[in-house]
Amino acid sequence: MKKRTKLPLTLTIMAIVSVGMMASTVVAAPPSSGTPTPISTYYGTIVIGTTFTPSGTQYQTNLYIFSTAGPFYVEKVNMRVMAHLNYRLIFLDSIIYDGSVLTNPQCSQVTNPPPYTWGDIIAVTPSTLIDPSGARAIPAAGGVQFVLSYDSKCGSPNIFPSTLMLTFEATVLAPTAATVSMCVNEGPNPLTSCSAS
Repeated sequence: MKKRTKLPLTLTIMAIVSVGMMASTVVAAPPSSGTPTPISTYYGTIVIGTTFTPSGTQYQTNLYIFSTAGPFYVEKVNMRVMAHLNYRLIFLDSIIYDGSVLTNPQCSQVTNPPPYTWGDIIAVTPSTLIDPSGARAIPAAGGVQFVLSYDSKCGSPNIFPSTLMLTFEATVLAPTAATVSMCVNEGPNPLTSCSAS
């Protein structure tokens, strides 16, 4: 009798472990926009994300984060590169906060060489502050634009190949009444909101 009880219990535990292992390999797409979850009366943290495939015709890829209320604080921007072929490095050229340009004199490398495909844009940003939650961040009133270049030190960028898939995920501290969004475009014409894309 005890042997019969042990077998179903063992199979159940193996099934749970198997499902847990399968679930850990699945990467869910982060939300593209939303309202922050309150962590206080006034501010909340939200994780937003988007995926973008370059057209293969432009030298510049721009990542935008907009908030309908501010100030807001971008604490982290993870970037992942997936490619059909070996890809080259991606650099942070400049940041535009509410229309003011902050160039990156170091032209910092965001991504690591394959197979280490993740990088954090905020980690290589030349100017940050400590936000109300105590995290290192960059502030903005309405929008931030990150200008990225491919396989160069930003002076003479190369065209982003269409064989890349870029995935971005950001952690943002914003007023709890705000709606925060993220979007990407190519080329020198900036967006003023994600709905304009």
